Formats: sequence, structure tokens, C-alpha cells
Amino acid sequence: MESAALKENIAQAPINVLLVGNNPTELSSVYHSLKNVKGRKYIAEIAFDLKNIFSKIVKTNPTCILIDDNLDNVHIKKLIRSLMNSHKTKNIPITILKNSNFKGIILDGVQDYILKDNFSADAFYKSLINSRRMKRTQLYLHRLYRKNTSKVSQLLEGLKGQL
Repeated sequence: MESAALKENIAQAPINVLLVGNNPTELSSVYHSLKNVKGRKYIAEIAFDLKNIFSKIVKTNPTCILIDDNLDNVHIKKLIRSLMNSHKTKNIPITILKNSNFKGIILDGVQDYILKDNFSADAFYKSLINSRRMKRTQLYLHRLYRKNTSKVSQLLEGLKGQL
């Protein structure tokens, strides 16, 4: 469970968001809904060009990456795979902004999905809290798996030596 101090720290610190997509109208509406929130400060950057996304990530150090599902599925999968494989970006939670619930795009590495029709800054904030918790859990389980896999390998090597 998330500690109260961490939630308070997240609420006080500015939340850096990187919006990725190819539709300026939809991304600007998300941008403006984040900017108009009172009580929390969102710093939002928009990336339209997938080639420059990593330079924007380094420049802005985002808390979360929102990817519009209007992008081609192949580009989304490639982007998420490269974000997961980069040591600079693998800890950043990824959320997909979906047009509808009926269009199925479920991707490994995505922590949450938000419908564009229901998008609000409060819904995004709740999603961010859950995404960060899920991302930390995934990283913990991955480290634990690697650690225990090496222990099992060592145990098996020891057993082979005894036979």
C-alpha cells in the first residue's frame, strides 16, 4: 500500500507528463485539461515525432508517458518496446489514451489505459498513482525473479557436481 508521505510528496511535486501522439487537437485538449487543474501542477510536453521522443524524455524527465492510440499499432508497440529496453526510460509508467473500449490494444509494458471521453486530470492522477505502484511492483518482481533464477542455477550446478 502506498504510504501517506509518498502520496503527499506526489501531490506537492509538479507532475511531468509527456504526451505522445499524432493528433494535435486531441493532445491539446488533454494538455489544457491538465493545465487547468487547481491544486496540482502538471508540466506537460507534447511529442508528435517519434524520432525525437527520447530527446524530449531526457529533457523533461517525465513522471508518466501518455500515448495516444491514434498512432499506428506497429509504432506504438515499437515505441513501448524501446521505452522498456532503455535504462533511462524503463522506470517511467506508460498509459495509453484510448478512443474506445472496443478497439483492443493490450500491450506488455503498459500500466494503464484511460478513455479519452472520460479523461480528466483527477482520473489521470489516480491512474498515475496506480501506474507508479504497478511499475514498482513489476520491477521488484523482475529483480526477485533474476535473483532467484541465479540461486536455482547455482543449486543445480552444485547438484551436478555431486553426481
